[in-house]
Amino acid sequence: IREDGIFSPNHLFSKGQLLYSKIRPNLSKLIIAEFEGLCSADMYPIITKIDINYLKIFMLSKLFLQQVTSDDNRIAMPKINKTQLYGTFVAIPPHAEQKRIVKKINQLLYLCDELGKKFEKRTYDRVFFSNSIINQVIINNVH
Repeated sequence: IREDGIFSPNHLFSKGQLLYSKIRPNLSKLIIAEFEGLCSADMYPIITKIDINYLKIFMLSKLFLQQVTSDDNRIAMPKINKTQLYGTFVAIPPHAEQKRIVKKINQLLYLCDELGKKFEKRTYDRVFFSNSIINQVIINNVH
């Protein structure tokens, strides 16, 4: 972008900034940027004074989604405008509490991932065991 001389202050974002897609809000498409650059007109770069990870968690919540889609009248291609986005109510606890909430949610998400991995392994083990039994039955019946 810098080398090509492209510039648009409306779509410029910085590393660590939240980028939210205004198209099809039910898909909850947002990221925390890992680099600086320009985004499309279908994205909102969000500047905030609250903890960015806390805001991301909030924006992934049902409460946020209900607020931004409550008066959605675009059935074919739902879209959030700035008025809807800026009119969203966000519960903002003290900064230390925001950090604590983010830490706890990350711990719980990690536990969910670990449980998912264990479930996948057990499912694999059961399928492998079942296939082994079926193979033995087939082999014994053939001989």
